[in-house]
Amino acid sequence: MTKVKAILIGVVVLLFFSMGVTIQILSRKYKAEKADRERLSLNNMQLMSENRQNIDLKLTLREFKASMSTKIDSILKVAEIASKQVKTITVNNTYYIDSSKTVIRPEPDISKTDTTYPFIDIKDCFTIGGFMKVQDDRPELIINKREFKNEVTIIGYEKRPHKFWFVRWGKKQTYIETSSDCGETKTTQIEIVKK
Repeated sequence: MTKVKAILIGVVVLLFFSMGVTIQILSRKYKAEKADRERLSLNNMQLMSENRQNIDLKLTLREFKASMSTKIDSILKVAEIASKQVKTITVNNTYYIDSSKTVIRPEPDISKTDTTYPFIDIKDCFTIGGFMKVQDDRPELIINKREFKNEVTIIGYEKRPHKFWFVRWGKKQTYIETSSDCGETKTTQIEIVKK
């Protein structure tokens, strides 16, 4: 009888131990799935928001590989970087349109063979220069200097999304703010997360 009791106690202990391990495994799995759902929800909110100038995405390696552009793929190949080594990617696109009119009346540069009219135009971040000459009664514009200088400042910060009076609450979220000297800048930041 005592042997049967010992076996029953051992079976009960083993059953409780295996139940505890199973609950712990299921709890970890549930937390990982919940974090993944929150990540996907935040990504969707970023992509669907009205302010699409600054996008901060958190992608798994598989999602990153599926969405990777051919340009990023070729940059990684040339730099001999494996996609699994990538932690973050920041892409800045600057859009600048200047439709202002500039009148340039250059002084002629006369030589024995021809006359050229050198010019340079500096406007905001752009510098364009060259010269004009007339050859066979046809004007020819030769541009030999193009320069674009722009400084983009990117600030990544965290804050709680909800505010009630002076108190912020909710889970902290990451935001990006950009500032550009010229034009409008669209920033997409991709962070690779481990799943």
